[in-house]
Amino acid sequence: GIDDNIDLISALIASDDFGDEEEGIQIPLLGEIPRDGSIFIFVPAAVIGFLGIVYGIFIAFQSTDAISSSMTGMVETLNKTPMTENVVADPNKCRGLCSNKEDDLELMRGFMEKISKKEAVY
Repeated sequence: GIDDNIDLISALIASDDFGDEEEGIQIPLLGEIPRDGSIFIFVPAAVIGFLGIVYGIFIAFQSTDAISSSMTGMVETLNKTPMTENVVADPNKCRGLCSNKEDDLELMRGFMEKISKKEAVY
C-alpha cells in the first residue's frame, strides 16, 4: 500500500553515501579522483595530452622557416604597386563571359543524346 510507495520513493531519492572508507586523491585544478581505478585511466590520458601539447610546440618551432617564408611572400605580393599603364580593350575580343547560344545548345544536345537511349527528335 502506501507504506510500500513511501519506501520506494525514499529509496529512489536517497543520496548515495559511500562512507569514509573510500577516499580519493586530491589533484590540483582537477579536484578529487576516487581510488577505484579511475586513476589508471586519468594518468595515461594526461600523459598523452601533455606530450601532444609539447610535440605541437616542437613542430611549430621546427616550421618557423616555412611560416616566415610564406609570410614574406605574402608581404611582397601586397607591397607590389598596381599596374599603372592604361590598357585599351580590343573591341573584337571577348572581355568576360562570352558564348554562342547555338553552339552551347548543340553541345548540350550531343551530351544528352549520349546519356539517353533515345535519339533526339528535331
